[in-house]
Amino acid sequence: MHQTKLTLLKNFRNCFKILLIQGEIFGLVTFSYSTHLTPSRAKLVANIFRILIFALTTIYALHLCATNDEILVVVKSTTLLSFTYSIFCVTTIWILSVTNRHKFITFVTKIIQFDVNCCDKRLTTYQKGRKKVMLCWTTKYLFLVFFFVAINANSCDEFSLIYTFLCSFMSAFSFTICRQSAELALMLKFRFFVLNEKLLTIITVVDDLDYVKSVLTKVCTWHHHLSRLVKLYNDLFGIILLLVFGFSFLVVTVCSFVIAAEMQHGGTEWYFVLGFCTIVVYYAVDVVSVCDSCYATIEELSRTGVLIHKIQSEDRDVIDGIEMFAFQIANEAAEFSAGGFFPINYTLVFSMVGGVTTYIIILLQLATTFKEW
Repeated sequence: MHQTKLTLLKNFRNCFKILLIQGEIFGLVTFSYSTHLTPSRAKLVANIFRILIFALTTIYALHLCATNDEILVVVKSTTLLSFTYSIFCVTTIWILSVTNRHKFITFVTKIIQFDVNCCDKRLTTYQKGRKKVMLCWTTKYLFLVFFFVAINANSCDEFSLIYTFLCSFMSAFSFTICRQSAELALMLKFRFFVLNEKLLTIITVVDDLDYVKSVLTKVCTWHHHLSRLVKLYNDLFGIILLLVFGFSFLVVTVCSFVIAAEMQHGGTEWYFVLGFCTIVVYYAVDVVSVCDSCYATIEELSRTGVLIHKIQSEDRDVIDGIEMFAFQIANEAAEFSAGGFFPINYTLVFSMVGGVTTYIIILLQLATTFKEW
């Protein structure tokens, strides 16, 4: 059993190596995973240095922005707001990455424990979605490189370099968190799918009661195990995703306002508009990917409650098992949430769209009022 866990850990590490490496680079993975999952002091110290370097760099950028009279008032105010929030956001996330590392280790360990107990070959390979992860990373980083070069092609002053570097860093940082959390949610979704496949095998079985009882009991236990992992996921990523969603909302709102303001007056610079539209899409895709992964996982979890009521049996023990299982699902009421403030699903996406639209209208009215004054 111990050797099997080590083998699965090795397979897990090899398949999700790019996620783990990127997590290390951005200070999100603060434990060692070479042979065993253990907290790392070196990565703790590295996060402390990251906080100091990022805070000092951002404060210096704020100083350059505040003292530069050539920068437009709108650009200056939005830059000051975004960079101030980014210091709070990134610092908090790095601190949480250290304090929650034991929870992260527990999460991965319990995933592997489930795979050992479930004995399904589709789980133990860990190959599902590997190409998709590689494609996402390649596309995002190519965009960031292009963004950095394009912005600094005509202007290479100190503020412009630091500004684009911090913007690129925050974009990569946000994407890394969203991709990591989305992939872990999809891992849970696939395991719920495997359980539902096992339930489908006993829906039409009426003669072999021992087999039905055995599968139903195991699925009930494993489903409870995965539902607890959903709650552990919330403890691990809830506050982090709340901060990332807040930053994404801020960036999308500011960029959308700049686009709307630019489109209103004559002589629109389409290169300028296209650049800001790309940034909006970049952050919007990250938010939607997380919401879609979490929504799909909860849908698969809820599908179990539908399937168990399709089991045809008049045996009292089977009926009691179904009722107990249904009560367990209803009692757990598992869902993904951002720090307990709101659920992570498509409702969040629609709320953000409504919020962005409202703030754009308010900002445009304020801009018009200031012009009249």
